[in-house]
Amino acid sequence: MLNKREFVDISAEWTGATKKDIRKWTTIILECIKMAYADYGGVKFNDFGTFTIRTRKPRMGHDPNDPSVRIPIGERRRAFFQPGKELRAIINESTPK
Repeated sequence: MLNKREFVDISAEWTGATKKDIRKWTTIILECIKMAYADYGGVKFNDFGTFTIRTRKPRMGHDPNDPSVRIPIGERRRAFFQPGKELRAIINESTPK
């Protein structure tokens, strides 16, 4: 899995753009996705995937220090990504390095 620095390095090499520009645009895109979550509940990129919010129902859990004690866990919202058709095809035909 790539980290952000490695992603910027590879993108700069692939596009011929400067690392500074790639870093700036990567940050802008990620910030826009965050704002889309906050303002619109997510964002959809055709053929790539959909970023949405899913709600996890409340449930009962166990105290890690005393497994016999059950504790309520409230409803939670979480970020969810569902890959699109094109990305699913790439994922299913490739193997990670």
